[in-house]
Amino acid sequence: MAMGRPLGTFEDPARRARAWHWLRVVQALAGAEKARHLDRINCVLSRRLAPKPRFDQIRQDGYDPRGICAHGKVSLLDHVAGKRRFKSSKAIYEHNFWKYLEAWEPPWPERAVWLDTQLRRYGIVRYTLEDEANGRDLGLLREPDPDPIPWWDSNLPSLNLDEKRFANLDGLLLLLLLSREAQDAAHSERAERLQGALHRSAKLFAKKHNYRDEAADTWDLLTGTRMVAWRPHLEPTKAELENAERDLAQGERIFLNLPVKRRPCKSKTRSDRRWRRQVWARACCLHLERGWRNPAFEYCDTNRTYEWLIAHRDEIRQHQAHAIDRALVDKPAAELKSPPPLVMPKGLYDSRRRPVLTQEEAQAACSDTYYDLIPVVPDTR
Repeated sequence: MAMGRPLGTFEDPARRARAWHWLRVVQALAGAEKARHLDRINCVLSRRLAPKPRFDQIRQDGYDPRGICAHGKVSLLDHVAGKRRFKSSKAIYEHNFWKYLEAWEPPWPERAVWLDTQLRRYGIVRYTLEDEANGRDLGLLREPDPDPIPWWDSNLPSLNLDEKRFANLDGLLLLLLLSREAQDAAHSERAERLQGALHRSAKLFAKKHNYRDEAADTWDLLTGTRMVAWRPHLEPTKAELENAERDLAQGERIFLNLPVKRRPCKSKTRSDRRWRRQVWARACCLHLERGWRNPAFEYCDTNRTYEWLIAHRDEIRQHQAHAIDRALVDKPAAELKSPPPLVMPKGLYDSRRRPVLTQEEAQAACSDTYYDLIPVVPDTR
């Protein structure tokens, strides 16, 4: 049996996440505040073992407990599971959820049976378009109202995706399988809805288990690249690595009350390798955050209306901000510096029509709208 750090532990963050989660579960079962407390000789898990920081190694580097020797040829994973109170820890470590973080479709012969069981457990039924058509033909269902009043009187079937229901390994795996099934079937609306639920459930899962530092960054990385989307080979940019290193160094130095400075990047000690890995994980999170902040894009054929709107996007924002300031700040309009009027081609200017507001928009807009507040003049050149 191979002992020590298994090949690939540092390369795949999913393996480190599994080890860290296993450790959090074991700590909770033992009532230990810190991982190193499990290594003390008076702890039930380290009694009669040679003194060695086995659990703290997992905390620091995400070592695989199956590859750490407890005694003889017994791994730390099996040693812990051999204690009655900790028997469930091995099932958590071997949960199929972790396999689906390493591969899109890993081998799992029992998948269909497990999925049917979980669908019943969570009160979810799988129906086809044929079932829906049959329901309408037999008068059991009606066509959904495009604008139901009240909104909850819709005939659309409900699906409770509250994150509190799914913030566990079974729930996360169920959402992950349904989400990938929707993506494989090119069902974008269903996939987007399930991905949103998966993202919320994953965040609550990390909060429940008190993930911190590198474990929290690694979990966020996996959420963005192995659960909500599939981008296992994501690499951050040089600027993101530098920003991540600066953030981590600043946080570490402030905690230790030391002046902020960069760590060496070329040394090869275990501590320095750990530091570079932490920087990489944080940089990947920065990359994902930047991507999530990007606006949603749509596409259309080239036309003069959208060309003008895109070219004047920043100027329109300035006028909108000025209009809001006028509404909020108790000053005469003359005291607020107004941006110059928007200059619009005469053909576009002549095609302008006052927008028709919904009842809610009309109530919120009071008397003036952006159409009234943003000055626009025709280009007479």
